[in-house]
Parts: sequence; C-alpha cells; structure tokens
Amino acid sequence: MVSKSLISAGLLSVATSVILSGCNMANSGDEASEPTNLATPTADLTIVSSSRSANDQEQYFENTTLRVDAAAIGSMGSTVSCVTTFDYKASANTDFVTKETFNSCEAYDFNLYSGSGIYRFKLTATDANTLVAEDQLFAIAIADDGSDIYQESDPMALVEVIGSSKEPNSSGYYFEDTTVTVSTEAAGSLGSDITCSIDLGYNDGTAAEFTVLQTVTGCGVKDFNLYSGVGTYQMKLTATDTNTKVAEDQKFVITIPTELADTVYLNADFETTVSTDDGSLFDVFLDARSSSEGTGGDIATYSWEVFLKEEDEITETAVETVSDVASPTTTVVVDRDGVYVARLTIVDASEAKAITEKMFMVSGTGATLIADFTVTIPANAPVNIEVDASASTVDAGIDHYEWEVFSTMGDSTPTYQLTVESATTVLPIAVTGTYLVRLTVIDIDGNEHEITRIISVP
Repeated sequence: MVSKSLISAGLLSVATSVILSGCNMANSGDEASEPTNLATPTADLTIVSSSRSANDQEQYFENTTLRVDAAAIGSMGSTVSCVTTFDYKASANTDFVTKETFNSCEAYDFNLYSGSGIYRFKLTATDANTLVAEDQLFAIAIADDGSDIYQESDPMALVEVIGSSKEPNSSGYYFEDTTVTVSTEAAGSLGSDITCSIDLGYNDGTAAEFTVLQTVTGCGVKDFNLYSGVGTYQMKLTATDTNTKVAEDQKFVITIPTELADTVYLNADFETTVSTDDGSLFDVFLDARSSSEGTGGDIATYSWEVFLKEEDEITETAVETVSDVASPTTTVVVDRDGVYVARLTIVDASEAKAITEKMFMVSGTGATLIADFTVTIPANAPVNIEVDASASTVDAGIDHYEWEVFSTMGDSTPTYQLTVESATTVLPIAVTGTYLVRLTVIDIDGNEHEITRIISVP
C-alpha cells in the first residue's frame, strides 16, 4: 500500500484528465487509453481541486470541499471494480470511522464536515483476475489559521552514540568491553503514538549478517555493552506508529583490541597540480607532504607511478616513474591530454609501507562521468577504511555515491552497502583479508559509472 502526501489544488492538469477518462473507459468497456498488459492492477488517488486552498503546511480548513479522483487499471487488460471509503478521526491516536463509501472509479466531492482532525481517502481496486491494488491519501483539517497541532506525514527515527565508558581513539574506534551510551528518538506520522525497538547486532567478520545480541524496547537513552569482542556492532532503531508506518535508523561501532590504543599508523596522501602555463601544459606537480608517519619512524622514501587511463582501465605500464626519493614533492611530465592515475608508495624507517592513488586530468579532456576513488587503511582489521571519491569527474553535477564491499573475488553478494551524498565516507572491514570495493557514481541526470578496486586489509 502506498501512502501519499497532499497536493495543492493548483496541480490539476491535462494529465489528470487523461487518467480520469482512462479509468471511466476501462469501467465502461470502451478501448482504454492506458496500457492494458500490466501484470498487476494499479490504483491511484489524487486530490485534483479544493474549495479552499491548503495552507503552507498542506492543511485544509474545516468544511473545505475536496475533489478526489479515483483511478484504477486491471491486470492484463481485465475489468476492475473500485471501492473508495471516506474516513475520519478527530485525533491522531483514535481509530478511523468510515463516513462515506463509493463503489466505482470516479472523481468525488468530499466535504471535511466533521471538523478538525484527520481525513483518509482509501481506494481498493479488485480486477477480474481477483488481484487487488490499494492506494490512500490523507487530509488534515484545522479550525483556524494559527493551528498547527499535527506533525509530519511520515514517521521519524534517529539513533546517535552520545557517550561511552572508554573514550574512542583518534580514529573513532572503541575498545573491547566498552559500554556505549545511545540516544534514540522517534515521532509518529500525523502526530500518532509510536513504539521503539532497538536491536544490538554483532558481526565478527565471518558472516554477512549481523547476529542480534540484545533487543531493548522504548526510545530514550540506552546503554549497550560491547562484550562480544573485536568486531562491528550495529545499533538499529525500528519505530512503528499507530498508522502502521515504519521508520528506521542505525549506527555502527567498531571495536578493536585494547592493546592497539596507542598505535599510530603510516598514512600516504598527496595532492596533484596540473600546470596552466602555456609552455608547460603537460607538467604535473605531485606533493605528498600531507602524508603522516606512524610508530615505525620517519618516512624514508617516496615513490611515484603515473598511469594513463583509457576506457576506464589504467595502462599496465606507467608513463612516468619516480622511485625511492627522499623528497615528498616532485614534478612529472606526460605527453598528451587525458585522464591519469598517480600512485604514491611511502616507506618508513621500520620498512612499513603505505600506498594510495588519485586521478587527475590534463587539459580538461576525458569522459564527462568517471568514477574514481582512493582507499586509506588506517589500522589492522577490524577497521573503518577511509574511501574518497573526490577524484571522480562529474560534469553534470553529483547526485549521490553508492559503495559496495565484497569479501571474495567470486562473491556477487556485497557484505556491506552504503549510499551517501558526500564524496568521503568510511566502510567497516571486520577481519583481515582481500576485498573488492566498488564505487558507483550517479549524476543529477541519472547517468552512472562504476569502478572496482582490490584492497588488502592487514
């Protein structure tokens, strides 16, 4: 069942008229203007006009007359019968009472005559193949212009970690046996009551699913003990309101052994600057001074490899190489416009190694949508690896990024998925091993491009 928010009276259009006529023709046996080969029936309710316009919060005043269009199409071209009910309740947490019932698909006029409260229009369409489709929408009536007693038409759920018995380290990882304090809150749709359930899940990295260790009911401040050891913990809030709508939210916490508390890891990072001078347009300045040393001592050497990227693949042989130099900066010269990948490898005094890659463009050519990212592994597993899609080229403008982690090369089911609007985020890796990390970049026009990298987590 689909629940929809209201639309204002000004949205009535030619498209609405087409839907109305299509419904009437389907019921009368005439040739329908809508497709007739649908595998399932459809049902659609739309407020097409009102005697008084809604206010800014999409609330109507008492005694407003709303015209509601009920439209339906049967599966595989079959006929369809419609039942539309007009229900009312005076407050958010009481039951709906049916005021009127209509037994055909048409546009009906409904008057919000019962006073302030919540009105529901519910359409049930049953076709000749005994398949059923349903739709519903709500209207809120208020007594005066200053009244705003109802909340959003969708429920809300929010869970946040607000404290812990042991402070996380600088990378945000908690230590074994820490007690985490979590704040949870939720609100029901249309001001209705809501019930909360919080699951504490755990994954030690050997399974794709989280095992639920504890379930706590009720929203508010809750304490969870991370007693199962090193791994990833999930605090998942499920909030269900009296309108049977559900909202969810979740947060992840990664725990590490206590002996890692004071460990600092070698980190490779750099910036690229392409020359804009007419006489040196193929010069690229590479600067790794943003790299940081770990407990293994000073950074001893910097090595660079620059690859040309063609048809989403980088060349096997580097077009430029700078090996084992002491300086964190260097300049390389490429021989053509295009898209390139620069790889930096740093080695410290204890021979610990860190590697990272970034993509850059020379002379602004190349594809208009190119997915690219770097990975930083700040610690041994379990760890939040840091991924950065800033190197992606998105001329049309970014809509969102989709990340997937696969535990083995032949596994088609991701162990973790994440959709974000920011180019940077973290992905949890619970155990040591080799993983595939896939990035899909989606621009504002709906175009997408993906790239997959192999990483090894120590």
